[in-house]
Amino acid sequence: MRKSRFREEQIIAILAEQERGLATAEVCRRHGVSQGTFYKWKARYGGLEVSDARKLKALEAENGRLKRLLADAITVAVRPDFLKTHPSVGCKMVKVHAMSLAAAQKNPEAAIKTMQDAFNIPNTLAKETFDTLIIPSIASQLEPNSPWSLTNKDKGLAEKLYVAGEALYEAKAFAKPLTKDQIWASIDPQYIKQYLETDCK
Repeated sequence: MRKSRFREEQIIAILAEQERGLATAEVCRRHGVSQGTFYKWKARYGGLEVSDARKLKALEAENGRLKRLLADAITVAVRPDFLKTHPSVGCKMVKVHAMSLAAAQKNPEAAIKTMQDAFNIPNTLAKETFDTLIIPSIASQLEPNSPWSLTNKDKGLAEKLYVAGEALYEAKAFAKPLTKDQIWASIDPQYIKQYLETDCK
């Protein structure tokens, strides 16, 4: 991917010009960018402050690092064994997830676009999947009767993950569907407890 000649702070300032009433075409002309680029920026940075953009960039970098770790774990080890040998990863993954939830709540359209790009699926399916997976809080995942529970095998988040997995399989984003047993075997609430108690410190 080609690196932008504009920093996040500059992009946010450019978007603010249009928000203050300047025509999009004029903003693009002033800064020498196409309207397509402008609207890509708006989808990604619209409504963000400079500090939010920096947090988003840091979050994306950490998320990419954790995805690589997770891919390695899936490739070379059974998940519980991997987490035993890398004990800080589980809590950090929950922390990144909490940060992602906060960013998604602040800018849902950017979250849907990210999901669309990551899974290479149509926007409508990304929105449907995003709406299915919106989780109100990390703490609610420990409550057995919560619709987001990680401690209830037949309901809660396990069921939502199963439905989302089926949709992603049908969209050919997954090579094969996930079984309920696979989902339940991969759920371990201990890392959520650790995150809530220590913030991974």
